[in-house]
Amino acid sequence: MRWAACTALLGALLWSQPAAADLVTPVFIVDDGESAGCGILNFGSRAVTVDIQVRRTNGTAASETGPTLLSPGQYLTVSYDGTNNSTFYCHFVGRVSAKSVRAAGQVISDIATGGKTKVLIPAQ
Repeated sequence: MRWAACTALLGALLWSQPAAADLVTPVFIVDDGESAGCGILNFGSRAVTVDIQVRRTNGTAASETGPTLLSPGQYLTVSYDGTNNSTFYCHFVGRVSAKSVRAAGQVISDIATGGKTKVLIPAQ
């Protein structure tokens, strides 16, 4: 009886979905006239709460949204202007899952003329 219960529990653990967790991008470089952007799209069927952070490589937040409710279909972004080859990464804090959101960092150039995405860096 115990063997069957242990086997059932082990099977449930092995086949369960991965837990939702924070998402992070690799580090990227932003120069004068460019911005570091961090954006997330909720394509799931439920709202999620997330704090979007543009972080410096020393670990401090350059800009962030604070905990924000992101409805299904909603996209939210935060950005920070770079200077002199600044290095940043994006941290999406919350119980978010790659099964229901897409998150990425971006280098945005030509800020003075409205901005263009130069590079997109997926979060994992």
